[in-house]
Amino acid sequence: MPLHAAVDLTDLERTQRGSIVGRVWLVLDDYAFPEPAWSDLIVVVLGWWIEELLQTQSADEPTMTLLFMDGPYSVRLRAPSEGDAWSVSLLRDRGLLGSNPEAAGVAQRGQLAASVLNVAREVIAACQRKGWSDDQEILKLARLADALATKPPTPRLRSRFGG
Repeated sequence: MPLHAAVDLTDLERTQRGSIVGRVWLVLDDYAFPEPAWSDLIVVVLGWWIEELLQTQSADEPTMTLLFMDGPYSVRLRAPSEGDAWSVSLLRDRGLLGSNPEAAGVAQRGQLAASVLNVAREVIAACQRKGWSDDQEILKLARLADALATKPPTPRLRSRFGG
């Protein structure tokens, strides 16, 4: 799978302020980004990614940006004029214009969406096992995951007018 989400839930924890911290990263081919087992606000980050996936699908957006909470890291995805293969740029900044990617490749939007959905469900289940089911961010992530699951990605189609 060219681009997919990864998590490690062995040290999932809740801070005194209630934030849930865990290990979440993306893998492009064999390249882990921002690094293997990246620690971040896992529930918030996965929610952002699902919101981006839903937004690009509903608005037929040609680009999407997946952000991490900690650090200036971003993943820019650009859709082709047709099909499901998106170009991917892994950036060590927030995707400023003219940024040079650290790595680049392609992603199938449907595979990426399925991967993000699967790890989001793993995180939700792990949080429920820890007794955090009433956390507002977990409830939001569950709603977003349900929305993504019921709205499968559709490939972009080129109109007969070339757009």
